[in-house]
Amino acid sequence: MAYKDDISAIRNLSFSSIRCIAQDYILSLSEQERNDLYDSLKRGVKLLDSDAQMKCYLYSFGKMHQAKIYRALSCISPSTYTSNGFDVVDWGCGQGLATICFFDYLREHKIENKVQKVTLIEPSPATLERAAIHVGAYVDDKVTVSCIGRYLNDVTQESIAGDSPVTIHFFSNILDIDSIDLKSLAEKVGSNVNGQHLFFCISPMNSGNRRIDRFFEYFNAPETFMNETASEYRYSESNKPCSYNIKVFKLESNQINLIAVDYYPDTQFFASFQLDAVRNLILSADDDTQQKIRGLYRQLSAFEVAAPFDIGASIYDDVDPILAVLNNMVTRGLPTRTSPTIEDAFEFLGNRKLNDNIGALNYDINGLELNDILLALYAIDGRLTLDENTYYGSILESDFEKDFILRQAPAELRQVFMPQRSLMSITGQRVHHSQRVDFACEFPYPVISKDGKENRGIVIEIDGANFHNNERSRASDDYRTAVLIAKGWDCLHIRDISDFVQDSSLLQNEYFAKVKEAWSKSFDSSWIRSLQLTLSPIGVARIQKTLIEAMITGRVDYKKETLNILALERDVPCVVLALKDFADSFNNLATLSEEYKDIRFPNIQLDVISSPAFVGSSLHKPNVEDNSIRVNVINGIEKANHSKLYDIVFDVAVMRRSGLEDKSFSSFKCTDKCYFFIRSANYIHSERHIYTSDCISYQPLVNRDSQGIYVPIAEKKNKLRHFLQLLFRKDDFRPGQLPILSRALQNKSVIGLLPTGGGKSLTYQLAAMLQPGVTLVVDPLRSLMADQYDGLIKVGIDTCTYINSIVDGQEKEKRAKMMETSMVQFVFLSPERLCTYSFREKLRNMHNVGVYFSYGVIDEVHCVSEWGHDFRFTYLHLGRNLYQYVLPKQTDGDKHLTLFGLTATASFDVLADVERELSGDGAFELDSDTIIREENTNRLELQYKIERVPVVCEEDEYYDRNHMLDEGLPKAVRMTSKWSVYPSKQEFLKDYLEKIPGFIEELEEPESVKLIKERFNERQNIEGCIDDDLSIELPKDFFGESDEYAQAGIVFCPHKNNTGISVNANKDSLCESVHKLGTFMGSGDGDDADEIDRESFENLDLFRENKLSLMVATKAFGMGIDKPNVRFTVNMNYSSSLESFVQEAGRAGRDRKMALSCILLADYKLVRINRSCPVNNFPMSIIRNKWFYDGDLQEILDHYGLSIDERYFDYCTPEKDMVRLHCDVCNQRFAFRLCNQDCQRCNRGPCEGECSVYNQCQLRRVPDAGRGYVYKNDLEELLRQSRLSIPARAYEYQNVDFETVMYFYNNNFKGTLVEKRTMFELLSRSKTQIFYGNDAELKDTVQVSDFLQKVLEAKEGTEVVAFISSIPIYLFDNGGIQEKVYLIWKEGATHRVRNIETGIEYDTNKDSLAILRDKSDIAKAIYRMCCIGLIDDFTEDYGKKVYRVVAIRKKDGSYYRALLSFLERYYTKERAVQEINKVPNYRGENEVHKCLGYLTEFIYEKIAVKRKQAIDDIRSFCMEGVSYGDNWKDANEALKDYIYYYFNSKYARKDYQTESGQDFSLTSDTKEGKESSYDILFKYMRVIDDDVVGTSSPKDNIKHLQGAVRLIRRAIAEPNPTLDFLNVYCLTYLKVGVNRNLQEELKNSYFRGYREFYKRTGDKQYFYQKMEEFKRAFTFDGRNAATEEEISQMRTWDMLCEIDLHNEWLNGFKNNYLSE
Repeated sequence: MAYKDDISAIRNLSFSSIRCIAQDYILSLSEQERNDLYDSLKRGVKLLDSDAQMKCYLYSFGKMHQAKIYRALSCISPSTYTSNGFDVVDWGCGQGLATICFFDYLREHKIENKVQKVTLIEPSPATLERAAIHVGAYVDDKVTVSCIGRYLNDVTQESIAGDSPVTIHFFSNILDIDSIDLKSLAEKVGSNVNGQHLFFCISPMNSGNRRIDRFFEYFNAPETFMNETASEYRYSESNKPCSYNIKVFKLESNQINLIAVDYYPDTQFFASFQLDAVRNLILSADDDTQQKIRGLYRQLSAFEVAAPFDIGASIYDDVDPILAVLNNMVTRGLPTRTSPTIEDAFEFLGNRKLNDNIGALNYDINGLELNDILLALYAIDGRLTLDENTYYGSILESDFEKDFILRQAPAELRQVFMPQRSLMSITGQRVHHSQRVDFACEFPYPVISKDGKENRGIVIEIDGANFHNNERSRASDDYRTAVLIAKGWDCLHIRDISDFVQDSSLLQNEYFAKVKEAWSKSFDSSWIRSLQLTLSPIGVARIQKTLIEAMITGRVDYKKETLNILALERDVPCVVLALKDFADSFNNLATLSEEYKDIRFPNIQLDVISSPAFVGSSLHKPNVEDNSIRVNVINGIEKANHSKLYDIVFDVAVMRRSGLEDKSFSSFKCTDKCYFFIRSANYIHSERHIYTSDCISYQPLVNRDSQGIYVPIAEKKNKLRHFLQLLFRKDDFRPGQLPILSRALQNKSVIGLLPTGGGKSLTYQLAAMLQPGVTLVVDPLRSLMADQYDGLIKVGIDTCTYINSIVDGQEKEKRAKMMETSMVQFVFLSPERLCTYSFREKLRNMHNVGVYFSYGVIDEVHCVSEWGHDFRFTYLHLGRNLYQYVLPKQTDGDKHLTLFGLTATASFDVLADVERELSGDGAFELDSDTIIREENTNRLELQYKIERVPVVCEEDEYYDRNHMLDEGLPKAVRMTSKWSVYPSKQEFLKDYLEKIPGFIEELEEPESVKLIKERFNERQNIEGCIDDDLSIELPKDFFGESDEYAQAGIVFCPHKNNTGISVNANKDSLCESVHKLGTFMGSGDGDDADEIDRESFENLDLFRENKLSLMVATKAFGMGIDKPNVRFTVNMNYSSSLESFVQEAGRAGRDRKMALSCILLADYKLVRINRSCPVNNFPMSIIRNKWFYDGDLQEILDHYGLSIDERYFDYCTPEKDMVRLHCDVCNQRFAFRLCNQDCQRCNRGPCEGECSVYNQCQLRRVPDAGRGYVYKNDLEELLRQSRLSIPARAYEYQNVDFETVMYFYNNNFKGTLVEKRTMFELLSRSKTQIFYGNDAELKDTVQVSDFLQKVLEAKEGTEVVAFISSIPIYLFDNGGIQEKVYLIWKEGATHRVRNIETGIEYDTNKDSLAILRDKSDIAKAIYRMCCIGLIDDFTEDYGKKVYRVVAIRKKDGSYYRALLSFLERYYTKERAVQEINKVPNYRGENEVHKCLGYLTEFIYEKIAVKRKQAIDDIRSFCMEGVSYGDNWKDANEALKDYIYYYFNSKYARKDYQTESGQDFSLTSDTKEGKESSYDILFKYMRVIDDDVVGTSSPKDNIKHLQGAVRLIRRAIAEPNPTLDFLNVYCLTYLKVGVNRNLQEELKNSYFRGYREFYKRTGDKQYFYQKMEEFKRAFTFDGRNAATEEEISQMRTWDMLCEIDLHNEWLNGFKNNYLSE
């Protein structure tokens, strides 16, 4: 009564004012009380029985409820409600919200409320009373308010009857309750319709909920006003978006409203299997035949299931996870490949397993006829008689129709004519909502008519002269015909059946001809064989899908001990095989899991009533040894036991279509009415969905032994192999796959490192198929995305899609909708897509609509790290974003998405960043087993060759400009000109490609193969013979004209255009010698970008289909492209790192046959007379310090009779290269003393006065002798004498190959000055739109020029959102005045620019423009700000070219702490603290400035150096390859050693133990390189001692140690003397010989290690003792790791180090003294 008084007191009654009462009450409660009350609502689905709950519902869900009602009402014209009156029936009314919102809606539209009666139906008495109070307040006493306190199933038709001309039905959030009998409900409201009845059906969007659609389907195609779903409906600025599913339709009294159904309407499902033999035969057919067969399979994949209860209409929000997984397996492809179990069952028909050398499982049958398989797919049963007794005649509207289909229509075609199909389902036009066609046949593929048009189908109308004889009916018929023709349908009107001619031209097309041919086939052994091979697998899939649905609905309990099943097989046998195969999968899945491990599928007692043609088929016979299924085959239905009680009855036919036969199960007894009538679909009217549910937790698949090796658990492995073979047709797992799968299937995030070709993709794909959810895969390259997508398609998994920039906007939305509605299980995305604000919200909202994720996969995960060779800014925060937006069903407690990180190569520094990403920046702790490394790059089949390419240098234009030398003498050359080197490689490649097959044949010689296998065993430390056959038959003309190429190659180019080592240049030069080559550039940059995209991906398809012999590509082709028969790769230039090269080389030899990877190395030998030469005779002043080809200089000297001492000659070769210095602040080379260049990058002025670090610069003090190119050793000596310390990052080699790689390096690391300036301008100068709040889409922004200041001024915890333009900014030289401009467009040489400040536009050319900052500079600046915690999140609007960044004001000191956390990835905690204590002393106005200043310098001091070290490593690799001269096969083994020990060192494994049980993990002992000690040093010098060597060898152990040292050193941010001295130990043991690179590495490692140990050891006496102990350790206890000469050399180095250290001390003393 109190509440009623509150309502009565409202002056202006409205829903909002009613809700205010609830709001006041809820806000008066404590936060805990509110939370408890909200939880009691169970997300709004619980029956409400208290005042508090009802008010809480109004407060929490009321506005959303109102918005959905208004949305539904908006589709009806307001004039509808201005009639003489209307009734309202509010079904499951709750508090009457739908009704009162409707009344508000009328008032807001100024429509008089003429309601006469309101019927409120609600089972909760309290809630019903509340609804009556609400509605009563709106109406007067003349209006009848009828309250029915019942569940909907109990409401009678009489209780809802009314007399008004319009009745409005509201089904608001009620039809999705699965306990409501929709058939009964439809009959109540549709049986006796009086006037117009409008139905407003509203529910939340739920991917598995089709109940509103199902309710609609009981009616005779009513006029529909709205059929709409939305996953993100923004109904209010202050509320989160909601989802809805709305259907509004109308029934009228003058129409037949209900469809007459004896049972519940058929439900369309999808499932289809295909044997390999059939698949192989189809692939051999021509394109036209393949298109037809695809169409036939697509149609046969859809089938209809009728049952005496609603099936497939429940809310599948709580699907049993094991059933969801099995469902997704069965429906994964339309068609998909059968299991090996099913393949084996067809052995009696000649099916056999093929031999395969790469571990694939394939089957085939000899002698199959393509036409028989094709005819079988038409699925026509010539034995079926359709007459008065068997045809479903009650659906026909007239005797004319019955007469036509049963007597006049061709007997061969009667089965394909569907009666009474909805016309709207053909035309898609709402005006046809209530109309049906008499008969329709939709063709499964386009049929070409005689006039050349494509026809989609035919409609047959039995007009009847008596009913279609007037002008109006004829006009209507003509209009319908015109619409049908416009939709590609023929229409045959039959006005007089007696005149009907069966050979009508419209029935004489190619499709009907094939149907007739199939119908007339005699059921002989050949036809029976073809039918079983083709259609039985389809029937198997249908039975399995139907069985799953039966178990999901609860009609069948898989926990029963035994199931009694009856199967009426009307044609091909399928049920026995379906049940056997399903039970195998169920049991294997259950055994692997934790929750289901004790459950087994019930034993089966099966009675099969078979047709005579198939009664003797071996498909009816289960495995003799299998007692889980017992089969009784019955020949004919008359012999069946009609008194037996079954658990399930299947009536299944593949060769019969739905809607033609009477359905009757009455002659058989079945528990719980579990009858299923299964027939082929006439046309596709539904969609396939995967089911998502709770993730399954599986048992471990592996254990770890004492050496850290993963050992499979045999039983579990064999169970999982079932699914490997079923889903991917692989016989067994490859090394490393099981440990990754074991962790992922336990729902633990994993970082998996597998070699190229090691099956990385399969790990996540198999795991994904074993979980009931969507898997999101982030791929860095579109080519990789396309490759993995196509790979799934090839194995028969088509529940996948990709969304990237190739896809247009409309198609993107369509694919996103497929993801939202669980139509796909795999979604491939670029990382950029996850940086899109709207897409993120779409992902997160999927959880609300019942679509759940299982895994987030980050492929090529090394891209997350700036240390890595393929860093992508868009990978930043990827892990955290996946955790926040990609949600599994379980989200409580520590439940979160399971992440996969996969790569082929990653160093420890990269892995540190990867772990950070997968932990969500520390939000979810990862354990020590997260990283699973199986980087076995020891690929038996893949060989390496470094090829010297003689290069031509340009003449030196400054040489002898006065022509003083005699004519005919050789000219000097420019050593550094790359423009002459590039064409040399281009010309070389043309001939070289022809030689590569010969190289491969050399490798296949017996002695070569023997060497390859012996060395492979040595690396693996295994014994025994390798049986692998590496031989491959190469075509005589590898690149000749051919329709198909059995082998292919790839050429990797560093550039797209403009150079001799670019893609386009080599495409042009090779087109004559290589008949069919393609190019792949991934993406274009200019106006032709779209065309380049299209051409690249067309070529990708052709290459994979063996239509091209060669692909010329950028490195975008180097990740993940999986084509087995690539025989070779050629790198026109060495890659940016060894990791990158291994990725690219790994494209070759994936079929486990001999393959070769080559690198073209620029080869030259140049000589000069250096400046120190004292000879001054003519022409020394001209030729001194000039470079000549080797021999040319001597010719000149001989000509002039000069003799020069050898010590004055400098030689430059790839092995003995020259270096010069450049500034890493501005990234420019310069003349060190003082730069007066007016360059843009140096802040547009001389260094002195402009450069912020000029006073500290060491480069300006470099003597003249250090200018230009000098030997690295000479330069280091000069710097040492000058007491200068120049970081290694300032060194640059003259080699053009090195210069090519450095071009990309320099674009990534443009200098500290550029980076600091960019950050400063973004934070404190650039005009930026910002707002304070949470929702970027809804807030008004203000423009500021001091974004950072606004953040720092804000209160702690305040969120500041800024929109930062990503458009590049140029400096425009406008008559000597530098203006900041945007580039608007360019055409030819003309560039149009706009001034940022004034908006004035100018025409100019590129010479007047210099880039100030591009998009990569802005992205990198945002990344740096993220590292210190200034920016918490970012997204990008690619259309508007804007970054949206979110900065939350932190406490003072928080930015220091964020930087500390960043540093702890690279330092020990103690060292990180020491470093962070330096930061407050950096220049800057505030904490943020100081942190960014330190971070930028750290990046260049540490990360940039490491990236450059990666370039040095690949260069050293190439030098190793050419050091063997012509003996390239031995060089190949050395290169394989280099790669193997670099990536696969056992001492790099965490927790590694020797055979004797000793801990020997250098990674763990040094804490991934962060710690150093003498104890560690001497411990690892023991690796050649007998107790550590075990069954290995000392040399192998040394190589493993060297590999670990190299791997760990790459990861650390500062020198580690332990690692340096261990490197000395390894190099000394292995001997450097005459290899200058190794000599230099040995010396540098010793110097660096000595100096670092000296600095870190306080007690110098102790230090000297340890240095002596180190040298003695080489020969301790008979080790013989060094000769006396080598030890003596170390003592010499000791003295040189001491001199350096003393000079350093004296230098410091002097500077301190002078400063005082």
